[in-house]
Parts: sequence; structure tokens; C-alpha cells
Amino acid sequence: MVRYRTFRRVACSAILFLGGISCAHAEFLRTHSSGVYQHTTGSTKVLVGAKDSVQGIFILSGAPIAPQEFTSESELSSNTDNLFISFDPTAQPPRYSEVVIRDKRYQIRGNLKIRLGSHATVSIDNNNPYLTIVESGRIPEEPDHILGFAGTNEVVRGSGGVAAVLAANQLDDVGSASIPVFQVVKGELFLNGSPFTDAAVGVPVPLSHECLNGSSVVLTEEEVMNMEEERNEELRMRSFREVVEGAQGRGPLARYLILKSDSSAVVLLDVISKGVRVMRAQTPPAIRQKVCVLSKVQVKR
Repeated sequence: MVRYRTFRRVACSAILFLGGISCAHAEFLRTHSSGVYQHTTGSTKVLVGAKDSVQGIFILSGAPIAPQEFTSESELSSNTDNLFISFDPTAQPPRYSEVVIRDKRYQIRGNLKIRLGSHATVSIDNNNPYLTIVESGRIPEEPDHILGFAGTNEVVRGSGGVAAVLAANQLDDVGSASIPVFQVVKGELFLNGSPFTDAAVGVPVPLSHECLNGSSVVLTEEEVMNMEEERNEELRMRSFREVVEGAQGRGPLARYLILKSDSSAVVLLDVISKGVRVMRAQTPPAIRQKVCVLSKVQVKR
């Protein structure tokens, strides 16, 4: 999977897929050169910064404020609901490591969701690592809005169906059901309606798709098509071996962010081309053995 440092911001139009998703203008606005974001309603604010010399992401819910008046110290000392998600880039692999709510700290042990205020949901997927803030619409006709980070780097801002598709923790039904959903209420962390008293939050959720294990042979759709065009079986199999050997040591998925995963397929974002691909286990007739094939998905621009 992709190293968080290689990410670049993904334009909304470049990440829509599966044909029926349209994208409105982003509703999380970047309001300050230092990395301050505010939802257009003003209720949810996000700041990429540091707390006690530890880098991470502040997320706050409260009344709108002017961007030039925003400071993490003043906001976090107020009565707004807020939290800080620390990020450890030196861990192997890099990961979100701690949730700080006022004077309470919780170690992150995997994946989790935290509801903040009336409309914001923070989702943390430490498999990537990937964090999203989704602001739900106030009325049924209003779309949801998403702001997403790989580590502390912004990778997505968008609205509408894209918010549901790209929210973190889009795993299979079993994995999604096991991820706890917390709520911050008046500076306290709750789980299932009761104050949460443990020192750690989250659960590890392994990615179970067969193509995500380290030994899988991953080919692009183009590579498979080129092999199928070769009628000489000896040359075709030689080409297959060369592709497999060339992929060894460089990590075939090193340039991808995992967006969704279930038992049938994995949806990935190519952070270099900004394209979306779907990976499925297949047995192409030209190869006669099971491989994982990356296919391009029609992008609606």
C-alpha cells in the first residue's frame, strides 16, 4: 500500500467512479495557508498542526469563527466539542496513534469512528493510514461532504456520493460491523451511550481479500491483454514470468490507496495517475493460473 508521503491532493472529478456518482463543489473550504479547513456551515473545523510537539489533526465542532481568529489553543480551551488525532510517521507502518479529548488520552489500537457534534463523523483506518471527516447534510436533499487525509496530507475533498464511497473503513460487512462508533459529548467520550473508561480505542481489522496478501501476483488489465494477443504460448509465458519478476521487490500496490474492500473486489486509488482501479482475482485464459488483475474504472468528470 502507498506510503503516505507520496500522496497528492485528489481533485473531486478524478475520484468518482461506477458511473452513477456526481460531484458537487467541495463544502470543506481551505481557509488558511497553515492548513485550516472550515465547513461552509461553520460547524466543523479542521486544523493540521501539532500538540505538545506531536503532529496530527485537530477536529472541532462549534460556532463559526473567522479564519484569522482561529488558534488551536483558544478553540481547544473553549466549550466546543473537539479532539486531536496524533499521527506517528516514524512507526512501521506509519499510523494514527492517539486520540486526545481535552485532558484525556486514548491509544489507538486499530480502526474506529467518532461522531463529533450533530453532523460530523471522523473515521480512522490504520491499514493505510487514512482518516476522513464526513459532514452529513442537514436535510435529505443536502449532500454529505468529505475531507480526507493520508497521514497529515490532504488527499480528497468532495461532496455527494463521493463522500459515502471514499469514507474510511469501507470494508466488508464483517469488518465494518466490528468497528466501534464513539461519540464526543461535552468533552467526554461515549460508547453505546455510556462514558468510555478504557485507555485504548479501536479494533484491528485485517484486510481479508485474497489479493491483499504479500504473495499475490498483481497484473494490470493492459498487461493481461498484451499476453492474450501473443499466440505463441512459450513467448506468452515468458512474458508473464518477466512481468512477475519485474514486480518483485517494488510492491505492486505501493502506489495505491485502498478505498474499499470486500470479498469480491478491492477498489483502489492510484495516487500518481489519480485514476481508480478495481482489483479482482481472475484466471485469464492466456495464463491459466489465478492472478489479481487491476482494471480501470470509467471516471465521471
